[in-house]
Amino acid sequence: MERTLLAMKQNGINAIRTSRYSPMEPYFYSLCDRYGFYVVADANLMPASSGKRVVATEKDMIPFFERRVENLYGSHKNHPSIIVWSLGNTRDNGVCMTAAYKRLSSLDKSRPVMFSGAQMGENTDLIAPTFPKEGELRQVVEKADRPVVMARTVDAPHFAQIGSLWQQVNDRPQLQGGFLD
Repeated sequence: MERTLLAMKQNGINAIRTSRYSPMEPYFYSLCDRYGFYVVADANLMPASSGKRVVATEKDMIPFFERRVENLYGSHKNHPSIIVWSLGNTRDNGVCMTAAYKRLSSLDKSRPVMFSGAQMGENTDLIAPTFPKEGELRQVVEKADRPVVMARTVDAPHFAQIGSLWQQVNDRPQLQGGFLD
């Protein structure tokens, strides 16, 4: 793990999002603290809709969502490398995600909370589009009333797009960068 992080640092990578690997073991966060990475720590929330059921909209599930963000905060709050909390890597939005956002925001007033599924809604401090195309990203940034961070920029088959996306980061101060998937 340490060799991988050092190789990332040597190749100009300075931020990590834990979306696919949350929660990470404590040693990971200690290494990120030591080597100066910025970390977006994702909650272990992946409510997936299935046909007629959208878990994130079911009020009786709110305590479950709140416990997940409380556990994330409680176990990682003392790591200075964590600069943003994330509610996870899902598009499903609803009362559960709003409750999780409010709970996490009340626990830590010093770090923003992001949720890509909120789009430009009230339950995210950052607008975090997922896999935006160049024209879509431009439109999001033009409408944005807060910072924009691409939650997931491109996946492996689309790495050719990274140059045009990165040019937009350089051209638009409101666009803070993004995370590869």
